[in-house]
Amino acid sequence: MGQGRAAGKGFPLRPVIALLFALAWVALARVAPANAQVAVYEHGYVFNAGDLNENHFIVLDSTITPVRGWYYGTSDEFDTAREGYLPGFFVARMRELAVIDDRISFALDRPGAFFTVPVPLRYRSPEEILGTLSAWDVPLPAMTVRYEGRITPGLITLRLERGERVFRRTSR
Repeated sequence: MGQGRAAGKGFPLRPVIALLFALAWVALARVAPANAQVAVYEHGYVFNAGDLNENHFIVLDSTITPVRGWYYGTSDEFDTAREGYLPGFFVARMRELAVIDDRISFALDRPGAFFTVPVPLRYRSPEEILGTLSAWDVPLPAMTVRYEGRITPGLITLRLERGERVFRRTSR
């Protein structure tokens, strides 16, 4: 039995154990990349002041097809001009999301709820947040905003009327 054979059998144990380890490794490898396929991109807002951080985020989840995405931003996306009040913050599912070659496009509907502080990236909808964060209650018109841009390794660049908005991949 000391030679790696099962008692009373002429069958070697080492190949069986090696096969079991290989199967376990394959099973773990299939689970591990799922999290690695969630990419977070951050746009650093250049006019952040003090404790007010107005950075925007894009989270893309390619663990399933088609790719899903969420946009984390401020009420300025749906406001024509903000004067005299702080922005609201939101998370919205990216509708009509298409990532084809080096192009990205999507639409955002004005969310049903905004909040007084940035939405943590663990949330995927306003409904998950209600009662957790303070509501922001400045009325905004219902609208849909469409985005187009380029996606390259480590960057998403959106073309907007007022210029480009660059998002850098982050390890968050």
